[in-house]
Amino acid sequence: MPELARSFGRIASEYDGIRPDYAPEALHRAEEALCLTASSRIADLAAGSGKLTRALAGRFAEVVAVEPDDEMRAVLARRSAGVEVLAGTAEEIPLADESVDAVFVGDAFHWFDGEAAVAELARVLRPRGGLALLWNHWWSDGDDGTTSSLDPPLPAEAQALLDDIYVRSGRAAARAEMADPLVAFARGPFESIHEEEFARSRRLSGSEVVDLYTTVSSVASLPPREREELKRALLSLVGPSYLLEIATVLHWARRA
Repeated sequence: MPELARSFGRIASEYDGIRPDYAPEALHRAEEALCLTASSRIADLAAGSGKLTRALAGRFAEVVAVEPDDEMRAVLARRSAGVEVLAGTAEEIPLADESVDAVFVGDAFHWFDGEAAVAELARVLRPRGGLALLWNHWWSDGDDGTTSSLDPPLPAEAQALLDDIYVRSGRAAARAEMADPLVAFARGPFESIHEEEFARSRRLSGSEVVDLYTTVSSVASLPPREREELKRALLSLVGPSYLLEIATVLHWARRA
């Protein structure tokens, strides 16, 4: 797993507290499309702090969370009572062959070795098992900066601070080299991937906007003192209230 992906463990509690939940409509649609029931056995892969895990646990009787980062996994276990929590990666999933009815992945598949992950997903899924990839889009990145769905937009000086960190952290270079993660499914043991989108909005205070934007990988990878200095600088620039537009994108497929 890339080093930037592992930076989230440094801020696991903050990440869990401020990152948007996944649209319930997207989870319902995945459940319906993959023919899941309350008794289905589900794996949450790269489960992070458990944001998606807890939503799944409210729908299914048995949820197994797999997460490689020790700090993230500690928060996950502490806040997700009744869920089995395992250390493991997408490339080496610690589950038996054909042992789950579906695998969910929230905002993480782009960090995986796609080819190895697809092979592992097919291995652990039962025949005709399902895969749901979820993405919460509330900002987007480019070669030299980021854009957001905030209304009003961030002040230009605040945006410039974030863009500078985005480039210096190596995230811009990593993004430029990153292939479309769904290419890994072009050939292999899955049927065609379907895409659906579920939009909503969330009202945030200025301080909540700062908390949210400082959980992205480029900022999370900063030394703690530098990250805190950035947060103070951003707090002095942002306004009192913002509307954040969020689109939960669902990609789903069945094992052939």
